[in-house]
Amino acid sequence: TSNPAPSEPIDPEGHWGYDAPEGQTIEGTFVSPERLEGRITTVERMTPGCEATRATFVAIPGQTPPPMPPVIYAVQNVMTGYRERNPTWIFLGRGSSFILDTLTWQTFGKGVARATGMATIRRSGREWTPHSRVELSRPVPDGPHKAIYTMVRFWLRGPVPPRFPHSGWVKLNRHGVVATSPRSLRALSRKPHR
Repeated sequence: TSNPAPSEPIDPEGHWGYDAPEGQTIEGTFVSPERLEGRITTVERMTPGCEATRATFVAIPGQTPPPMPPVIYAVQNVMTGYRERNPTWIFLGRGSSFILDTLTWQTFGKGVARATGMATIRRSGREWTPHSRVELSRPVPDGPHKAIYTMVRFWLRGPVPPRFPHSGWVKLNRHGVVATSPRSLRALSRKPHR
């Protein structure tokens, strides 16, 4: 739990319990003076047919490990639902009409993520491939020890279709599809996007 457990009495048989304010129950038995075995029960993740979620644990005395730093993800892939790190491609248009590709990340997971690469723009049977510079927005929390980037900013250098912007911002949670291999690039470019 996020709150430290207050000192609760241990009964003569070595049983100990604590009802956390978040709705969890922690109970255990000292099987030796230096080992507590028990279970945690929570009602926050109830599903039909499952009244509570339970997990067992073993606790021994010692230093508390330092908190884990957040794991930074790029974006949720709107096709698969998976979250991807250091994406090689970011699809921003329908099908494969606008792709930021061959991305090489200079900074990732340290505030603003920056990359350089190419872009592929397809319109009316033609293809343009300007150089690209990409920034992903500062990460936002997405659960414990997780954060995601939600915006991409791009700059294009080189020829682009008429009236196509040379720079812009795009919300990744709605439009971004991430691929990390040539195989997934081919598969995603054949699927229609929502």
